[in-house]
Amino acid sequence: MVFETVVVGVDGSEGSRRAVSWAANQLPSRSGRLIAVHAYHPPPGSEMFGIDPGHKAKAVTEMTEQLESDWTEPAREVGVEPETRLLEGAAGRVLERVATEVGADTVVLGHDEGRFTRYLLGSTAAKLIYRGTHPVVVVGAGHRTGPLSGPIVVGCAEPEQASVLLNWAIDIAEERGLEVVALRASNPDPWIEGYYPIDISALQEAARESLHRTVAEVVESRSTEVPVEDKVVEGYALRSLEEASDTASLVVIGSHHRSEVGAFLAGSVTNHLPTLAHCPVAVIPVAALEA
Repeated sequence: MVFETVVVGVDGSEGSRRAVSWAANQLPSRSGRLIAVHAYHPPPGSEMFGIDPGHKAKAVTEMTEQLESDWTEPAREVGVEPETRLLEGAAGRVLERVATEVGADTVVLGHDEGRFTRYLLGSTAAKLIYRGTHPVVVVGAGHRTGPLSGPIVVGCAEPEQASVLLNWAIDIAEERGLEVVALRASNPDPWIEGYYPIDISALQEAARESLHRTVAEVVESRSTEVPVEDKVVEGYALRSLEEASDTASLVVIGSHHRSEVGAFLAGSVTNHLPTLAHCPVAVIPVAALEA
């Protein structure tokens, strides 16, 4: 069951409070677990330069108090009592470790919108998305934090990966009575378009047939009653998914790159959509779920 055991990265920011609220609202039952995790680093060189260990102990005590009160209050506001973990280490590694230890099905992070961060995925989210083995949901500024209530849009680029993403989305939709939209963007590469005659309509028809076949196979294999619409649009994937997020309650995409640098240089949908979408974005490590 998706969203039964959820790990949320918290740091007291508005973004992390929004992530806590969203995660708490998605638990399918009050028996679900929400584990709020804060990772911290002691000041560089604190041991080398003999900084009073008492300062660290005091800081840890203060962080613990905040973690157990204000930072996780949004969960209690909807009737969820969160578990808390305060651990030393890099946030990405700590969150991945805790998620593995508790058997989490999802990690949730908030993303704050600022002058320069509007288009930048945070380092913690990037590490979890490209190196982690758990689905990651990024909840941005202005996103609804209530229970999912609208369509779940799934970005379907390749048939094998699309099957994994669709199954994950249908798991959620079945529990909540939602519909799923399988979306594929069809657009010829610029260098091909400029040198070879292209029948755009033929390309789109081939894309439609491929997507329809994939959706039909997934629906038939599950015998699901969830409405699944397959939709092919002309344009680039990033822009198409961003536009689709206007009316979606969640967008689901796959993580295909193994490093933040590779994804950035490739203009990856995975790298940019979580910061641009108008609803939360779930990034699924396709290879990990296939294993």
